[in-house]
Formats: sequence, C-alpha cells, structure tokens
Amino acid sequence: MTMREEYDFSNAKRGVFYRPNDSKRYLISFDHRPAGGEFEVYADEDGHYRYRLRDAQGSVVLTSEAFETTDDVIRSIDALRETVIGAETVVAQ
Repeated sequence: MTMREEYDFSNAKRGVFYRPNDSKRYLISFDHRPAGGEFEVYADEDGHYRYRLRDAQGSVVLTSEAFETTDDVIRSIDALRETVIGAETVVAQ
C-alpha cells in the first residue's frame, strides 16, 4: 500500500505536517525556507519565555514579545510560520 492510498490528502496544505495524537507543527517547505535560519526559545530575566529568529549568519532578525509558557511560544512560532508563507509585501503610502 502506498502513502497516497493509506492517507487522505484531499485537504492537505503544503508545508503543514501533523503527527498522530500530537499537536500540529508547521514546517516551511524547502523551496521557501532560508538556509540556516532558526528560532531560538529562551527565558528572559523576568522568567517569561521569548523567541528570536536568527538568520544563517546568526544575526537576530526578529525578537518576540514575552509569553508565560513554552507552549505559548511554540503556538506563536507556528502562527508566524503559517502567516509568513503566504504573506505579501505591501508598501504603505
């Protein structure tokens, strides 16, 4: 049996992968993913959790707001990934 026969892909979204009985995680497809970028999750001085997005050279591109739990951080990263994949560039007038 092939994977196409075993699973229903009719409502699939490119770059979105699910694990059985687990929360969903988003992965940017390889043709859109910058080489070497990474999200770094850390605890700040106040005990809150934040993340930084670093580029391939290690420079910080984006820093998040504070979150109460690491689960909140992961949800925010997932939402960012989902938004960025289809985001358009708009120049304000």
